[in-house]
Amino acid sequence: MMENIIGIRLSGVDNVVYLQEFLKAGNDLMELLVEVDASTSSNFQPTTDWKLRKLSYSSPAELLVEGVVKEDQADNRANIIEAVRTGIKLLKTTNERPRGFTDKALEKARELSKMMSDGVEKLEVFSDDTFELLSLGIIDNVTVILRPGREIFGSIEGHLETLNSHDGFKFAIYEPILLRRIRCELLNKNDSLLKKRVYELYEHNVLVTGLLTTNIRGEAQFAKVTDIIGKNQKQRLKDASEIVGIYDVKGDIDPVEYVQSLRE
Repeated sequence: MMENIIGIRLSGVDNVVYLQEFLKAGNDLMELLVEVDASTSSNFQPTTDWKLRKLSYSSPAELLVEGVVKEDQADNRANIIEAVRTGIKLLKTTNERPRGFTDKALEKARELSKMMSDGVEKLEVFSDDTFELLSLGIIDNVTVILRPGREIFGSIEGHLETLNSHDGFKFAIYEPILLRRIRCELLNKNDSLLKKRVYELYEHNVLVTGLLTTNIRGEAQFAKVTDIIGKNQKQRLKDASEIVGIYDVKGDIDPVEYVQSLRE
């Protein structure tokens, strides 16, 4: 039994696999693993490096990698491999988003499947004694999941990560319920105060509000943000005594005692 190992196997037309196809398949698998890793880890960061275990050119060509846990990270290897295998299996038959599959992970699964119509006769992702044969049906199902639906004003909660100031100010909210990243930018790109708040809340749990672009299943895919607040901010009023004298809340009753009674 090969624990913590996953690979890809290509069969070419007339038993020929070209280098360009083989390298693309390996790169797409690598990016798929990294995305699912970050989506399923407890801190939303990659936990695993992938070292080459086996490389062979025959019929079929085969690339096998083994997960190595990064320093100071939890062991997420089995979870990653299982999520990738079951995700590919699900995408062959349904247009439901698999657990741990971000938009980028879905795109990589679609790219792998497209190779089946572009010079690759058969392509498999395998681990242990199980394998999943990719199919052209994955292309259609991923396209449905990623297809834009409509624009609505709303809010999303998640973990603020992946700040990028190149080619405009962009960031991402990791949404923990569906295990995916939602791409974000400012609705008003010149709002320096809002940009400053985004920087200050980096790697915090936040609530963002703005214009959301959803897919046809109603899942938010992209947000043009108009406001952001931290979900772990402390209360402004730490004690009932801080509001003494502000309001006559209950006749002759001491305000501190009254507020305390409400809390109890």
